[in-house]
Amino acid sequence: MSLKFTENQRSSANADTFDVDEDSLSYEEAFFLSLIDADIQQNPEQLKPIPQDLLECINDLVKGVEVDLDSPLPLDDPIE
Repeated sequence: MSLKFTENQRSSANADTFDVDEDSLSYEEAFFLSLIDADIQQNPEQLKPIPQDLLECINDLVKGVEVDLDSPLPLDDPIE
């Protein structure tokens, strides 16, 4: 999978100016990635590694949780 952006597209991250590989990403996914790409290009000093203890905590929280990302959310689930 490869997204190619011109320098202008990278700096503006404009939804109307980038190409999407329809076989790998949706338009929304590609746009979101273009925003992240533009931010990384403009602010590389802001990248920070995720601490190992935080990763372990996250893994503990989701251990045994199964999620079907393709199924729609139920309409009657209360949001708390």
